[in-house]
Amino acid sequence: MRRNARQYLVIAIVISGLLTLTPACMSTRPAVPAEPTPSPTHFVVERSVLVDPTPAPTATRRPTETPPPTATPRPTDTPAPTATVTETHIPTATASATASETPAPTRTPSATVTASATPTSGPPPRVAASFPIDGDQGVPAAAPLRLVFSTPMDLETLRAGLRIAPPVAGNLEQVAPAEYLFRGDEWQPATEYHVTLVGARSFEGVALPEWPITFATHADGRVPLPILMYHRITELPADASAAAKEWATAPDRFVAQLDYLRDSGHGVISLDQLAGYLAEARPLPSRPVAITFDDGFADFYDTAWPALQSHGFTATMFVIASHAGYGAFLNWEQIEKLERAGIAFGSHSLDHTGLKGLPADELRRQVVDSKVALDAHLQTPVTAMTYAYGSYDENAIMALVAAGYSLGLTINPTRYQYRGQPYRLNRIHAPYDATIEEFAALLH
Repeated sequence: MRRNARQYLVIAIVISGLLTLTPACMSTRPAVPAEPTPSPTHFVVERSVLVDPTPAPTATRRPTETPPPTATPRPTDTPAPTATVTETHIPTATASATASETPAPTRTPSATVTASATPTSGPPPRVAASFPIDGDQGVPAAAPLRLVFSTPMDLETLRAGLRIAPPVAGNLEQVAPAEYLFRGDEWQPATEYHVTLVGARSFEGVALPEWPITFATHADGRVPLPILMYHRITELPADASAAAKEWATAPDRFVAQLDYLRDSGHGVISLDQLAGYLAEARPLPSRPVAITFDDGFADFYDTAWPALQSHGFTATMFVIASHAGYGAFLNWEQIEKLERAGIAFGSHSLDHTGLKGLPADELRRQVVDSKVALDAHLQTPVTAMTYAYGSYDENAIMALVAAGYSLGLTINPTRYQYRGQPYRLNRIHAPYDATIEEFAALLH
């Protein structure tokens, strides 16, 4: 019995030990690890043109999502383009240095942008016209910035490459297939601004050409819009007087001047375009210049017009209405043909009488009767007049307004125009024997 008791005691001790060890053995099983928490990624803010203190959320790039272990990784989400601009990139003094720091955009454009994107072949888009133009010192505070390109381009590329300094908050939007408009806060008064396109690349890999302009917002600031004035295009004898040379241009020199305009990148514009820029902030090509002729000499038809046509330029001819069809002057048949070909016409008074100090009846005859005579032969009513001898006064301007003219042109020799002065447009001209260097100096 004592032996059996000891055996039972040993068995009990063994069983008790086994029961004690079992939970410990079970606790050695490895625990299933918790699902790892992905570390947050950083948002990449698109750097763009202009300051916006509170950029819209869509202006930032969303982070790349961390895919589950067994799923195929998804590409980085692409936000749709938005008109709201984001953080400003302050331009450096040298545009080329800024261009080297601008990374190529990596976004995939939305369907809307793709429809108007830069073509994959051919030359890159270039700025064909703008408001303001370079050197404009009198830009209105509320006027928008307008850029018209040679071909439609990617809005995001433009947003990435456009710089304005000092920075301005606002929205960049596409308003036509190749026209883009920046609507921002008003420009600060009496401030100089610099607008630059740096070497950003479109999603097709085509680089934007660099394009800088400078403008300012001074009250009554001048605008570099030269209007060239010609009279006769003819060869003069060697003994011609100084007065004759003053108002004539040799045909070969006229062609050389047109060559210079073409080769130096001047954009020849109409007077309507010039007026639209000054009054309505319509874009103009770079280095714009208008071409006008006074008196209506017949050598325009035989000499000047073929030269203008060969260069692809337009012009406005101001006719002395009572002289049409007589002697050395254009006849009505030629005038009508020139208008159909794209030449614009205006009045140079009825019989080349200066308007300053004229009695009311005679002033009306020179202003109104000349317009009536021209309108009878033209498809487009006359809306501009050049003052004979440059002679005019406030009464003359009032007569032009009452008769329906919108422009009056002087012979004040400067290449600048001023907003709010459509009846005091200035014009420049080169003498008969002016060199091409002297002609170029008139424009710069």
